[in-house]
Amino acid sequence: MEHLPMAQGTFHIITFGCQMNVNDSFWLARSLQRRGFVESPLEKAEIVILNTCSVRDKPEQKVYAALGRIKYETRRVPGSFAVVAGCVAQQIGAGFFGRFPQVRLVVGGDGLATAPEAIERLYRDPSLRLNLTDFSEIYPERDPALPAQGEGEIPPVAFVNIMQGCDNFCAYCIVPYTRGPRKSRPTAAVLDECRAWIGRGAGDITLLGQNVNVFGLDAGGDGTSFPDLLRAVAALPGLRRLRFVTPHPRDFSPETVRALAELPVLCPRLHLPLQSGSDSVLARMGRGYDMARYLALVADLRAARPDLALSTDLIVGFPGESEEEFADTLAAVDAAGFMSSFSFCYSDRPGTRASGPSGPTGRSLAAKPGGPDDHGFAGSAQPPPGRGGRAVARARPLGRRRARPPAGREGRPGRTVAAGPDRDGQKTFVGGRPALTAPDDPGRARRKVGLPARPPLRRHCAELKGERRMSPMVPMKVLGLTLDAENNAPILVLQQDGGSEILPIWIGASEALAISVALNGTRLDRPLTHETMFQAIRALDADIGAVDVIALRDGTYHAELEIVRGEKAVRVDCRPSDGVALAVRCDAPIRVAREVLAETSATRTARRGEDLVTSFLPEEPSEQVLGKLLPSLEPVSRYKM
Repeated sequence: MEHLPMAQGTFHIITFGCQMNVNDSFWLARSLQRRGFVESPLEKAEIVILNTCSVRDKPEQKVYAALGRIKYETRRVPGSFAVVAGCVAQQIGAGFFGRFPQVRLVVGGDGLATAPEAIERLYRDPSLRLNLTDFSEIYPERDPALPAQGEGEIPPVAFVNIMQGCDNFCAYCIVPYTRGPRKSRPTAAVLDECRAWIGRGAGDITLLGQNVNVFGLDAGGDGTSFPDLLRAVAALPGLRRLRFVTPHPRDFSPETVRALAELPVLCPRLHLPLQSGSDSVLARMGRGYDMARYLALVADLRAARPDLALSTDLIVGFPGESEEEFADTLAAVDAAGFMSSFSFCYSDRPGTRASGPSGPTGRSLAAKPGGPDDHGFAGSAQPPPGRGGRAVARARPLGRRRARPPAGREGRPGRTVAAGPDRDGQKTFVGGRPALTAPDDPGRARRKVGLPARPPLRRHCAELKGERRMSPMVPMKVLGLTLDAENNAPILVLQQDGGSEILPIWIGASEALAISVALNGTRLDRPLTHETMFQAIRALDADIGAVDVIALRDGTYHAELEIVRGEKAVRVDCRPSDGVALAVRCDAPIRVAREVLAETSATRTARRGEDLVTSFLPEEPSEQVLGKLLPSLEPVSRYKM
């Protein structure tokens, strides 16, 4: 394909979500580079691409926060603009244009194949805005954009898309609306891409799809079934290892089980989403199987491949989930013997059957007019807005109870959304078996997750929830301590880690002493208050997770101290000086909200003109500043330093 000559542009890609998104971002980067664009750091990028995920609410909210951060970081780049791709783009569509003026392209999963051309057009014509969110009837084939021999690093594992979309419409899942109906890729195209990757040295291939088991069974299929495809790829010369994600237990055929037994190149590692161990919850989810069928499949898989390691997905707190249904999930985890789990708190997604028009209401399904559908939900089928008329039952869910994380193995608590990483999920447990307790045990709610029974946290602690939202945070480091020339008051100076942003905070003399003692590694005969606090936290088998300066109100900085114990985290209101005094003792991260830095910078500009930074740079080592402070710190100064 020939392209018009163009000035060299810069781009940066930020990816949220699953392996398909990671693969899409890799492909898009390669495609843009072939058009003359150059990948760059965020702050230098003319084009910033957000490849998004909407399987849960938290990744969706991260997109909105990221767009604010992008606007700030690229403020000095003339003509810079943003692109929103992926599932959130498909879900919100042109709605991004009104809320975020810097967004000039919205592109869904099926539109990604034409995204490089669209980006090139937008780069040439600043007046354009494009919306590529229409679904296609067939798989949108695209140039593989593989690296040429000797051109860039070859990834150890090559991802190859074999299909797109899903027709299952599980009650909690938004993917059928954001990825569209299932469409299989032509078998020849899959094999050609696999050969190309193998020829470039990638001997490990992972086949990708929302439900790989149904490959070739849609109207656009070419007659090749998924087991047939596995055998064809496995026969390619030079292939060392073959994997696939994600299968659906309902559609896992006996032929696929046999392929696992007969093809040594297939990796003995399989992700098999369970979601719940309760038959009643599975029915409300519309998963199409019960636990007897799931465990029979697990037995067949292990008979076919005795060395098989299984991982799974679990949803905790699905609408209406009872204590007994949660216990069923724990029992299922024990029975299946999973190697690991990706566990999440239930997250309402708009337009799905498990979420009413305004979210969970606590009403029983029977109270909703219209009668139950085949999955136990009541309500009439209505097309969600902007979904091409595809019908979905809009029902109020059963009453919700507070979600708990699933049990960890070997006594470790399961990791929920609150403790998960930036991308979708975290492995929950490895080895061992969870201990179940009798229903009449008053402490079972805690012991289920491997924690001793204890009273609620005190009021000054705010427990982290899975959907806690914070503004974008900037990593900082302690540059040093200095003194105000006018009144000799101590100033704590923070500097952006790897950047030039400066945050001066006027603090008290005792807090300055505590920070200086920690910075200089000074040993005292008796511990100061902050040292005692730190030792107390450690004695409780906890640690300092981070110190976050979150707000500037009426000229006063407000901070939160994150305390972590196992998989549990709490946030405690604190003064920034106290938080930093603790952070420097354990090398914990210090972060400042982007909006706080922006407000502080504006204030310094107004008050000091161009003298923004140098006024606050420490001119003396911290120990000299400490020496000047000591006379005002009786009786603390009597301690031997």
